[in-house]
Amino acid sequence: MEIVEKRQEKGLVIEVSGRLDAQSSPQLEARLKELFGAGEKALVFDFAKLSYMSSAGLRVLLIAFKQLGKGRVVLSGLQGPLVDIIEISGFRSFFPLAADVPAALALL
Repeated sequence: MEIVEKRQEKGLVIEVSGRLDAQSSPQLEARLKELFGAGEKALVFDFAKLSYMSSAGLRVLLIAFKQLGKGRVVLSGLQGPLVDIIEISGFRSFFPLAADVPAALALL
């Protein structure tokens, strides 16, 4: 997994590529804790380059939701099976979904 952060006017875009699973999710979770400790208020997760997400990845998203609340975390770029994972898990009710980063930033 690779994480790239891009500061935007409305919030921080976190681009996650590769696999978000039990092995890699602690890295993202640790970074989110740092960001929350520094006062981060709005996040866009750009998953356009994400190939796989396990329940461990969903747990990290839930942590972000609990910290920031609805409407302050937007998921973008989800494709194929990843959309199904968000739908089946019920996370669609927590997270707004956007086709791309500009659309996600507009939802913040």
